[in-house]
Amino acid sequence: MSFDPYPSGLDWANGLGGLIGTPINPNQVIAMDMTGLIDIESKTPEELPDSPEIERAEQATLTHRFSLPWGVALQKLIEYGRGTLLQDSSGNVTKVLSCKVQRQPGGLAILIVVSEGLSFDTPPDKFSIVPVELGLNILKHPRYFFALQGANNTEATANQYVIRLLQDYFENSWPLYRDYLENRLYWSVAANMATASPVSNGDGTYTVTPPGQIGTPNTVITTPGTDLAKAAAMEIVTKYWRGTESPYVVGYQITWSAFYFRPPFLNPGGYIEDPILQANPQLPAYFISPDYPPTLTNTIFDRLAVYNPQCYSDTGYDTGSAVISWLRKADQIVEERTWFQMDRIWIGSPVGFWDPDIYAAQHRPDVVSDYNTLIPGPPPNASQIPQLQQ
Repeated sequence: MSFDPYPSGLDWANGLGGLIGTPINPNQVIAMDMTGLIDIESKTPEELPDSPEIERAEQATLTHRFSLPWGVALQKLIEYGRGTLLQDSSGNVTKVLSCKVQRQPGGLAILIVVSEGLSFDTPPDKFSIVPVELGLNILKHPRYFFALQGANNTEATANQYVIRLLQDYFENSWPLYRDYLENRLYWSVAANMATASPVSNGDGTYTVTPPGQIGTPNTVITTPGTDLAKAAAMEIVTKYWRGTESPYVVGYQITWSAFYFRPPFLNPGGYIEDPILQANPQLPAYFISPDYPPTLTNTIFDRLAVYNPQCYSDTGYDTGSAVISWLRKADQIVEERTWFQMDRIWIGSPVGFWDPDIYAAQHRPDVVSDYNTLIPGPPPNASQIPQLQQ
């Protein structure tokens, strides 16, 4: 690489060594420090009159400016790398963000050190709410979920049979078997059975004659469960015909980012937690309150029940209260410049979709009674099992 007379790197245009510029007359007094010494290299470093400059904005930023010999400035430039921790006489700790040297006449330099205070403010919190498509199975859509769940434990246990029939329908592509399952649901609904004048056979089956049908009466097997669950199941079948297996259902993901001097403890999440009422530390009200001054009495989620009562109302009507089921997700930490950014995350869905057994912040089961088990009914008679042949 050929020599360039224009200086680069740490060179200076002093007219020496082939560089451009005018050499300094050694008999000329260029600079003198406060002690009267002319030897620049022994000049006492001094802080400039307008230093330090302290700014308290996103965080506390401190800028110090010094006048000192060029050689000393280069040495300090090496010492004050980004991230270097400094401590003042009062014990305040700062972290170097940048260090800059400006050459001055007479062999002097200006050293500028910019740092941020680790004993001062942290940056303000960040916050976001992002809609998330949940990708729920159609069985968990609020239009059907509450009917299939039942109003109490007795109904929930009985409705398990209805859910099993639906699962059999989804997994079995044999048309004859699917027709059997549809008929079993249809003739299990009390209103339809009353119209068809069913006659009990005493073994869990009924002899029914469909309305308007002429011919031999049919023997059908009824299914335990509520009529509402069976009606919901029959509608689900029609949606399944059309390929609607995962309808559009939206939840909301909350991300609350806070900054710390040192990395805080991580929360692995995976449990049900309301970020408004249960989070520790608690979510600041000004992020989610439409009121001023902000309170947690009213939140930006309160009108979800009005806009979409089928999903977010506790009664299913727009006069009900908005209810969201919140799941605490795992925390994550990112070193943001010189701070540790902690992201606390929750995802909320229409009420009821985070299983309280699976997403529970408690010890795992250690006795039988800790599990919620299904109590089955008596085994079916041989006559109740359909003899279907392909």
